[in-house]
Amino acid sequence: MIAKNGIDWNAMGFTVYGECPEYKSTLHKTSKNHRNKDKNISFTPAYKMWSILLRIDRGTEFGRSGVLCEEWKDFDNFSKWYDENYYAIDGERTELSYKLFDFENEYISPETTCYIPSSINYNYYKPHYNTWLSNKIKQYKNVMPERVYNRLKEILEEYNGQMG
Repeated sequence: MIAKNGIDWNAMGFTVYGECPEYKSTLHKTSKNHRNKDKNISFTPAYKMWSILLRIDRGTEFGRSGVLCEEWKDFDNFSKWYDENYYAIDGERTELSYKLFDFENEYISPETTCYIPSSINYNYYKPHYNTWLSNKIKQYKNVMPERVYNRLKEILEEYNGQMG
């Protein structure tokens, strides 16, 4: 089925249930056969994150802007990256960040994106949280990917250098 905005969901491997009038209202009406032909992936964490990234790319995700790389416009490619890079922390949510390595970044790709603990994601740019951030980074050192850990330490060192 081709939606009014020109997206051919069937060509992308999706099964459409019911009417598909426009992109925004189709996410909950689609499922994609992914790895397991009988599994509906519409409500999986990877699919939910992918749908947010698509909305960011199209400018329909409130308060966020960015450009999604072509590779990740295919759910299978994003799903593979997600499976390899997502990590969980007991008692803490992790979030996708595409601005950690460059605060001005608008390009969302495997090279620019990472998962980061929520509490750190909301506070790593606040210099008055230095001690707290330092403790959190140490706490999660063995859980976070090395490139995320190193970047957070780098940010902390930059703030410490600015403060004196």
